[in-house]
Amino acid sequence: MIKYIFLLFLSAGIIFAQDMDSLYNQLFLIHSHTDQRHNELTYEENIKCGFGTVANIRANLSQFSNQKQNEILSVLSRPATQKSIVSPSGFFRIHYDETGTNAIGYDVNELAAALDSSYNFEVNKLGFLPPPSDNGLGGDDLYDVYVQNLGSGTYGYTDPETLINEERGYYSSYMFIDNDFGSDFPTNGIDAAKVTAAHEFHHAIQIGNYSSNYNDLFYFEITSTAMEEFVFDEVNDYYYYLPSYFADPSKRFYFVQGSNAGYNRAIWNIFLAKKFDYDIIKSIWEKMRTTRAIESIASAIGDRGSSFKVIFNEFVSWVWFTGSRAVPNQFFEEALFYPQVTPKASYQLRNTTVSLSAEHTGNDFLIFSNQTDSLVIIVSECDINSAVNSPGSQTSYQLNLTTSTESGDIKINENYFASYSLEGNNTGMFETSSILNNRLIDGDTKLIELEFPYPQPFNYSKHSSIFIPVSSESKNSAELYVYSSDMNLVFSGSLNVFLINYALLRWDGKDNSGNKLPTGVYYFVTNSNEKIKKGKLVIINE
Repeated sequence: MIKYIFLLFLSAGIIFAQDMDSLYNQLFLIHSHTDQRHNELTYEENIKCGFGTVANIRANLSQFSNQKQNEILSVLSRPATQKSIVSPSGFFRIHYDETGTNAIGYDVNELAAALDSSYNFEVNKLGFLPPPSDNGLGGDDLYDVYVQNLGSGTYGYTDPETLINEERGYYSSYMFIDNDFGSDFPTNGIDAAKVTAAHEFHHAIQIGNYSSNYNDLFYFEITSTAMEEFVFDEVNDYYYYLPSYFADPSKRFYFVQGSNAGYNRAIWNIFLAKKFDYDIIKSIWEKMRTTRAIESIASAIGDRGSSFKVIFNEFVSWVWFTGSRAVPNQFFEEALFYPQVTPKASYQLRNTTVSLSAEHTGNDFLIFSNQTDSLVIIVSECDINSAVNSPGSQTSYQLNLTTSTESGDIKINENYFASYSLEGNNTGMFETSSILNNRLIDGDTKLIELEFPYPQPFNYSKHSSIFIPVSSESKNSAELYVYSSDMNLVFSGSLNVFLINYALLRWDGKDNSGNKLPTGVYYFVTNSNEKIKKGKLVIINE
């Protein structure tokens, strides 16, 4: 028996009685036929996808009483529906009702198109293997999708119904999707159905061809949630699940807490796709056939000439530059719409030593500041072996910040140096990056003079801010003046300077009274310590 199957049974063996009760209750919440989210949980805490619940119940079914097993199998049985259609590609059969509790609330043909789009992207473009046939369990060999009224804010789930390859642990499956995505969902109607199609279809791919090791459920959900963004970039439902990660990035990266199995870390795969390409994600899943997810990630990165700790720390440096810290054409494409990360601790910027503890694959954001400088040091703990073999343990370390260098110190700039130490002196498990005055420190990186505003044209219906160039010698703030084409002053004010490769001001495009401006050409002037930059920009107010 290969290692993979051992891990599968290990996963089943560590489910405790209270966890069994929780899984049982979650299953019945999913099928409770009410849109109200359970106990008024926030979106990121709620059961977005029921896959983890259903998969763990299937894997541990024998641990339930006979009575509960019968109840569970009844709930998980395929429902009879009033109608069904085949998607244009001929791969999916969609089962739905037109009347009653389960009546579909959006266009079934749009759902069919969304499923085909998901197949086209995930199979034809990315090269994943399609889900295996269920050998006619749904009436034919097409992949079955059931549109039903799901409860507790659940978007859908993929059910690993039948074990078809015992050696590998592969399953055939079918999919459930909510019937209307009403007002209690953060995304509604067909848009929610589209991203659910992309999400659940990849679960079907995962358990059909690659892995059913639910110890790695976090990466199942990271991948499926990222597929929502890859296939349907315009929907962005994943935004609603990011806050819990940004609030606690020091948590081990592979954690599964309650129903939030990994939706909030989908940006990891979005990062990988931008840093490398989509193919790295497929490589990770191919390695997961025999290896744990975190090890597979490290191996796939190694195949591309880098290391897990370097890339992982680069990822969390991107995480810093979101929300009001976002920089155009840098880091995450949609960073402006992400929340901002919460630092672990703040200190005075001076010669100091701080003692901390880190979870394996956790990231500590530490702020050191004085009257002139603000320094963010990001410490990434990258001990993969302990992450797999001792997942609940932590590493204690000391971070030393000084204004003079000693052997082994990390140079931040000419004024600041850092080092860290821990018991056994195994500092190789750590990686750090530094951000000084909102600028990522990277060796000899110099600021580039940007000559034009971004985006252009600026459209109120599409954009929330305009980034306007300012002198690269700017420090904390600069003056911005904006004039209409007939040279009337429409805005003037002092704005904070962002220093990351470019020196920029962020302006919301509104006049000094907070009103949107008419469509037209405008002229800007920036002044920072008597360093003047001028230019023009176009605003569209539809």
